Amino acid sequence: MTDSTRSLRSAVLRSAMALAASIACAFVLVAGASAQDGSGCYPSCRTGFVCQAGRCVSACNPGCADDEMCSPAGECVSRCNPICGAGERCTPEGACVAAPQQAQAWSSPPPQEAPPAQAGLPPQAAPAQQGWLGGSQVGPQTAGTQPGFDSAQLSPPGSADPGWARGAGITGLVSAALVGILTGATVALVEDGDESSRALGGITTLGFGVAGIVTALGGASARNHPSVSGSPALRVVSWIGYGLTLVDAAFLLGISFEQEVSTAHIASVGALGVLTLIGFSVDALVAAGEAESVGSGSGLRLRPTMALTPDGGGSVAGFFGVTGEL
Repeated sequence: MTDSTRSLRSAVLRSAMALAASIACAFVLVAGASAQDGSGCYPSCRTGFVCQAGRCVSACNPGCADDEMCSPAGECVSRCNPICGAGERCTPEGACVAAPQQAQAWSSPPPQEAPPAQAGLPPQAAPAQQGWLGGSQVGPQTAGTQPGFDSAQLSPPGSADPGWARGAGITGLVSAALVGILTGATVALVEDGDESSRALGGITTLGFGVAGIVTALGGASARNHPSVSGSPALRVVSWIGYGLTLVDAAFLLGISFEQEVSTAHIASVGALGVLTLIGFSVDALVAAGEAESVGSGSGLRLRPTMALTPDGGGSVAGFFGVTGEL
């Protein structure tokens, strides 16, 4: 091969290598321009941010607090350099400022010891501790008591007030006698055909109604103490009799305008009224006796008594009365 041929080949080879280098540079420039026009970030993101879909986002995930920033390593660090000292905090602007004072928890002072007792004198009680509990000042606690609790609530109640129960009981007994007398007079007038029997019956009914209420309220005036109960069973029976007496008496007065009323019916209603007033009276007297004896442990206690006893003819007789206890 001649020298001219070898020179020609060397020139062609150098030209081909230069062309390849130019083409490669062109590709690099085109790729760079494409990256800038497409999804790349231009200018480049600052420290702590990365380019994602053409946007600079924080390299820390989750994001940092206001007083922190994201480092190139993807970690949240304080914005303040040097780091703030004790009692300070870092602001979002990177400055250290005094931290706000926190409310200190309240604590009671330690209890004070009682001074030593002197000869011949009783030991002094420990002074009250200062403090507040539920809005009330707390003092020294003693055995069997608690703050805000009145130990007197556990003590037995004092004497009961009998009120006007005794007077009401006597009034009820007198009223029962009057009702019985007026009922008998009404029966006599009906038998004689006297029209005034209707008016007398109405007056008797009205007097019975008022006397029953007065006697019952008098008995209730003494039941103001746990130990005073009167006679609950007799009181319930008396209220039932009170209602039946008023209903029957009103019925008899109503039909008396149309027909003659049987004297037996009038007598039975009057007898029921008398027993009702006696029941209220006994309950009031029992309550009065209980109220007067509370606290003193003495006094007269009245109790209603009912008994059944056989008589000489082989039948059974019933007794109702009042017994006293000293």
